[in-house]
Amino acid sequence: MQANDAWALLAFFIGAASGFQDVVEKYRRQSLAAVGTLAGVLYLLSRGALPALVFCLLLRSSVFKGSVWVYALAVGTSAELFLRSSFYIKQTPKQGGGDVELLRGPLDLLKWYQNLVLFEMVSIRLAAKRLAFVRTNLPNGDFQTLCTIVQNNLEAWTDEDGRRTVEAKISELRDAFGRERAGTPQLDEKYRRKLGYALLNAGGQAIFLTLFS
Repeated sequence: MQANDAWALLAFFIGAASGFQDVVEKYRRQSLAAVGTLAGVLYLLSRGALPALVFCLLLRSSVFKGSVWVYALAVGTSAELFLRSSFYIKQTPKQGGGDVELLRGPLDLLKWYQNLVLFEMVSIRLAAKRLAFVRTNLPNGDFQTLCTIVQNNLEAWTDEDGRRTVEAKISELRDAFGRERAGTPQLDEKYRRKLGYALLNAGGQAIFLTLFS
């Protein structure tokens, strides 16, 4: 029985992997940073714990006959299908004519949980980490100087789409900077940080450090 208990890890992995897919869909390039927060870790653990718990309960009830790993795979997959399911309740009139189907189910609970953890707790912590990273790693020099440094290093980046994105953002920021009253330290710092966040969004921390080197 103890050996079969280890197969709960397979069900756990399936649930956690699905949770990580949710993180990737939300945060894209910042996915690893998002799951590195306490809330991100707890989210993955909770997503994996549900199918693992269901598997252990079924295992204890002796309903499994045959290869236990197959059941672990089935429980992990079935748990995700169940969480993402909705059931027809009724049709309600839609403004402008026609009807709209009212669907309710575990998917609503899953979306609520995602909003609570991913869109609030993780986002707040991730914003704080991004702010601290930019403040710590933004090099000396005024806004125009930093733009020139990035443009001089940009050809080293092999991602052509990323290069175009950064080039367009630098042009946009320089135009906006020129339209404002230049010359104040506060305005220069504002655009220095805007440039830093633009690089972070386009390529992550590694590209940020490389293009500012």
